[in-house]
Amino acid sequence: MKEVKTPNAFRLVSTQAVDVNLKASVLNSDKITSVFEFHFDHKVCLLKRQDNNPRPGDDKIFIVEMDLKLKNEDSTFILNVLYHVLFECENPITEEFTKSHLIRINAPAISFPFLRSFITTLTSNAGFHPIILPSINFTRIEAPAIITGEHIDHIFPRGKPQ
Repeated sequence: MKEVKTPNAFRLVSTQAVDVNLKASVLNSDKITSVFEFHFDHKVCLLKRQDNNPRPGDDKIFIVEMDLKLKNEDSTFILNVLYHVLFECENPITEEFTKSHLIRINAPAISFPFLRSFITTLTSNAGFHPIILPSINFTRIEAPAIITGEHIDHIFPRGKPQ
């Protein structure tokens, strides 16, 4: 009987806006044009500790890092956001898993709505008309780079969430 391989299940643990930079040189948000230049990039980071002393479960963690840049046509509104979404797998991450759609397509697709919601809330609460990012079909864009060896202290400066 042929053994059926079960994919490594994973769950979203936490989200974090790591770096947010908003510059607006117009006091009245009605004067900001609604046409934006939109740049989005993402990668998947497999982690290790700076002290090279792994702790139990470190080999089950990965982060989807999303880098968003928005600018209106006359540069009176500029928003740059670096956003991390931490995932934990049921089993240790294997090379086979890093090549799968689960980590390359599904994890970013799960992550993006959190960034999208953050941007809408941030712009609205900052006194601007809310910016609603377009949806992204992650099956139609280039798969993200898988980066090995990102340090947990760099990814989450306050340490790994529990």
